[in-house]
Amino acid sequence: MDLSFAHETAKRKEIERIDRALDVARGGTLADMVSNYFAEFPTSKSIEEGEGRTLLSADVNAKKWLVQIEHDIPLGTLASRKDTAYLEVGCGAAGLTRTLGRTFQTAVAMDADIDRMMIAQKACEEAGIENAILVCAFGEQMPFSPATFDLISAVEVLEHVTSQRQFVQGIDSVLREGGYLYLTTPNRFSLGPEPHVNLWGVGFMPRCWMNRYVQFRIGLPYEGKRNLSYWELKRLLRGVFGTNARFSGAHPQSHSFLSRLANCLVEIPILRSVIQAIRMGHNVVVGKPAAAQ
Repeated sequence: MDLSFAHETAKRKEIERIDRALDVARGGTLADMVSNYFAEFPTSKSIEEGEGRTLLSADVNAKKWLVQIEHDIPLGTLASRKDTAYLEVGCGAAGLTRTLGRTFQTAVAMDADIDRMMIAQKACEEAGIENAILVCAFGEQMPFSPATFDLISAVEVLEHVTSQRQFVQGIDSVLREGGYLYLTTPNRFSLGPEPHVNLWGVGFMPRCWMNRYVQFRIGLPYEGKRNLSYWELKRLLRGVFGTNARFSGAHPQSHSFLSRLANCLVEIPILRSVIQAIRMGHNVVVGKPAAAQ
């Protein structure tokens, strides 16, 4: 087999696909681009509907995340610093970039998926965000100078990267002293369904069985996803950030009864570890200490 020829054929198809997306972007709306995205990457109808709603309502969802961020992080203090910069890693439709774009002098939306970056660009254009910089790159290889950002968010991204430790180290390298990271990721041992495929019990299986189980149940591969347990994530964060990382509960105003209940139960010392272990997802806040004067 001529592998070089196969590579060139794949390259041509990729260019043609990107050209189609650019044609939609020039004459269409954000909804048109999302529809084209799933035409290029078809999956199950239920997953398309769920992801489509997430992309189209990214600004609405971002306002909910912002309530949580403001509860845990002093945004006013960060925004008052000199030459402030914010980074949204794994931005999707750049919901948080659109929400925080006017709070910081510079807002950077980054994603490894070029198609989602085009969706993010269209979303920022429709929202009138003019200070946003869009970057297509992998979080494991941050294309930024050290100590660039005052605030970094990584919402539901960690589980998708190829090297989770390298990803977290990359974030640490570009976070300024006195800056903050807000990170969320699904819990492997959640008692709820696995959020990417909407199936119960996936996380309780050995990792080598997960792909076969999901393919058997819904006929789709379960690849490129690695949800962490509370203990796995705690070890990862402790290894990079030391004691500067902490797990945060859902905002007290959360509309989810289970989130409010978990917040109450986690305050009981004897139940704390148990509740953390089975929560739907992890909310993590990291504050990078300022240098000693």
